[in-house]
Amino acid sequence: MTAFPPAGFPLAGFVANALGPGPTPELIAAITGNGLRPEQRLSIHRNATRIGLSEALAAHYPAIQRLVGEEFFAALAGRFIEAHPPRTPVLAEWGGELGDFLADFPPAAGLPYLPDVARLEWAINEVLHEADATPLDTDTLGGTLGNLAPGVLPRVRLAVHPAHRTLASPWPVARIVAANRGEGWAERWIEDDSATISLDEGPDHLLILRPEMDVAVLPVGAPGLALIQALAAGMPLGAALAEASPDNADPARLLGRLLGSRVIVGVSL
Repeated sequence: MTAFPPAGFPLAGFVANALGPGPTPELIAAITGNGLRPEQRLSIHRNATRIGLSEALAAHYPAIQRLVGEEFFAALAGRFIEAHPPRTPVLAEWGGELGDFLADFPPAAGLPYLPDVARLEWAINEVLHEADATPLDTDTLGGTLGNLAPGVLPRVRLAVHPAHRTLASPWPVARIVAANRGEGWAERWIEDDSATISLDEGPDHLLILRPEMDVAVLPVGAPGLALIQALAAGMPLGAALAEASPDNADPARLLGRLLGSRVIVGVSL
């Protein structure tokens, strides 16, 4: 009996070949045995693979599935699988292109917030699988920075937690995702989960962070988002604050909010 994938067909190539418009003659020729024609065996594996991948995609994007319904999501998943078959066996790493895919998916054009909902759900998935790190608490971080000479502080570099992502959206995607991911999510992010969500509530500027075990989605404002992105890019604190608040509106307040976010894991010069 032929193993799947057959010898000579790496996993990525086999999946793309089997899920594409039609298998190549080379793949058909490599499948033998078990009392079935190669096309029949391949059809069985094709269907099983599609079902498994669709279920994996739904596990990454429960809010998307709830927003569009199971039937629509199944059709969406089928199109996405054809366009973006897995390249590795690790399905936790597969599916991140769904946000961009939805942006160019005509059947979803009536729900313009869906791409950013997908991007937020993927960010949650990514931080769940990122490396652990111990965040500096407010007192420790504030004390460390407070003990530095004024001329040294702008040159300090703050290491940002590896399990973080940032997202800017014109839509209130945090509330949309929280209200549609299932039991327990709404209570984490929004104060009144019974209130109707208005699309006019946006924009959202979000820090997606897993400081320890649980994921938090924090509204940090446009300057806060810019500050975190600048620090993550390796900028020293002074330059990062200037990047985030070029008009020098309130750098002390901006820094204070950063200290309380638990996104900083180290201080260096």
